[in-house]
Amino acid sequence: MTALKRWLPIPMSNRKSICILALSPIVQDGRVLRQIEYLAPHYDLTVVGFGSVHPFWSNYANIKWVYLPQPASVVSMLADLFKKRSFSKLKLLINSLLRRLGFKLLLLIGQLFPPAYATGYALLWTSIPELKAVLAQHHDAYHANDWNTLPFAAAAARRQNARLVVDLHEYAPLEFENQRNWWLHKSFRNYLLRRYAVQANAVTTVAPLIAERYALEFGFKPYVVMNAPEAVALLPKQMDPNQIRIVHHGVASPVRKPELMIRAIALADSRYSLHFMLMPSTYVQELKKLATELVPGRVFFHDAVSPEKIVETIAEFDIGFNFIAPTNYNYRVCLPNKFFESIVAGLAICTGPSPSMAEIVEKYGCGVVSASFEPEDLAASLNQTTAEQWIAMQQAAREAAKELNAAHEMQKVVQIYQNLFAEN
Repeated sequence: MTALKRWLPIPMSNRKSICILALSPIVQDGRVLRQIEYLAPHYDLTVVGFGSVHPFWSNYANIKWVYLPQPASVVSMLADLFKKRSFSKLKLLINSLLRRLGFKLLLLIGQLFPPAYATGYALLWTSIPELKAVLAQHHDAYHANDWNTLPFAAAAARRQNARLVVDLHEYAPLEFENQRNWWLHKSFRNYLLRRYAVQANAVTTVAPLIAERYALEFGFKPYVVMNAPEAVALLPKQMDPNQIRIVHHGVASPVRKPELMIRAIALADSRYSLHFMLMPSTYVQELKKLATELVPGRVFFHDAVSPEKIVETIAEFDIGFNFIAPTNYNYRVCLPNKFFESIVAGLAICTGPSPSMAEIVEKYGCGVVSASFEPEDLAASLNQTTAEQWIAMQQAAREAAKELNAAHEMQKVVQIYQNLFAEN
C-alpha cells in the first residue's frame, strides 16, 4: 500500500465521486483494496461492502465507508439465538431465512419469466437500509465489483446519469459450475450480464481468456486488469540446494485439489519441502492427515496472513507452487492472486498446464510448467530442475515483477475513469 503512504488526501469540492460496490468483506478483498488505493488520490470514494473498515484507510477524509450487515450461516444464527435468547436475534434469523427462500424462488421464477431476475434481486438487496441510503446519494460513477452488484449499480447510475464501470472477477456464468444447481445460477447471471453489463461504460476482468469469452458470448470486450500486488523491495537471498522450500497459500478447497501437491512432494526428491499457508477450514485437517501418512516431516502448515503481508511473508521461501486443478472453467483459465504474489515475492514458479499462468511463466522464463496436473508430472517438473535453474528463475521473477505489479495494472483503472470523465 505504498501509493497512499506517499499521499495525504486533501478534500476538494470539484473532485468527481465514485461509489465502489462490493458484496465481499473488503478487508480481505485484495482486488477491491487496490481499487481503493489507486482511485483515492484522484476521486472521492464511497466504499460499500461487508465488515469493518480497513485500518489503513480509517482516517482518510475523502473515503466514506458504508458497512453492510454480513450474511451469517443459519447454523451460527441459531446458535447465537439459543445462547442469547434475544427477540432481535430471532427477527434476524427469520429475515435471513426469508431472504434465502426469496432468492431460491427468484431463481426458479426467472427460468420461466427472466425479468423477474432483475426485479427480485434488486428488491432483495435494496431492502437493506444502508445500501438503499447510499444508492440514493449522488455519485458521478458506480464501480460494480462483480456481477452481483450489477442490478442496483446500473439502476443508480441510470437515475443519476452517472458512469457505470463493471469489474467481473471471474467468468460469471460458469462460476461454481461443479455444484449441482449451477445451471440455475448460470441463467440468472447470463440475464444480468446481457441486460446490464452491455450497458456499462467500461468493463474489466482478470484474464485475457476470460475477456475473450465475454466478447464472444456477450458482445462486450473487457479490459484485462490482472490481480497483481504492489511491488516490494526484495533483499538478496540464497537458496540451499539441499533444502528447497516450496510455498502454496490461499483457500483450502477440495475443488482445487491441493492434495495433489502433497502427493507430488511424496514423489519428489527429498531436497523439496512443501509449506502451506491456508485459510482455516475443516479441510485443512484432512490435508494434515494425508501429509502425515504420505510424506511425514516434509509438509508444513503455517498460519495465514492478511493480504498486505502475503508478499513479504512468502518471499522467505524459494518456489511458489501455483497449482489449481482445472475442475471448472474458471480454474482452468485462472490468473489468481497467489500467482502474481509469488512473482512479486521473487519466487520461481511451479504450476500445472493452466494456459493463462503457463503463458506468463514461459514469456518471462520465471518457472516450470508440468506436462499435466497429475502428481507424477508435477514431481517430474521438480526433479528435473536444478538448483541453478531455480535461482535463474527467481531472478527472472524479479524482472517480471517490474511489469507485473499493481502500479502497472491499476493504472489501467485510473485511465478508464480519466477517459470517462473527460467525455463530459
